Amino acid sequence: MPGETSLTAPDRSLSYREIVLLVGQGSFVATLCRADREGAEYARVDLFRVEDGEVVEHWDNVEPVPPREEWVNSGKF
Repeated sequence: MPGETSLTAPDRSLSYREIVLLVGQGSFVATLCRADREGAEYARVDLFRVEDGEVVEHWDNVEPVPPREEWVNSGKF
């Protein structure tokens, strides 16, 4: 279906688990979320532009969260 994303697809395989951070300013809202797909953890960042109470633009990035023993800092979250 045109315009469908991993967020709206009925058969999406990426599931949101937790909103870690939610920030809004003006017409923009950004989120950092924990998600998983088939048992693997992912960090997902979404940026929404809202106009008249509706999302009119959406950008996202999804990255796998490496195993804890491979973290070089405090990890994605």
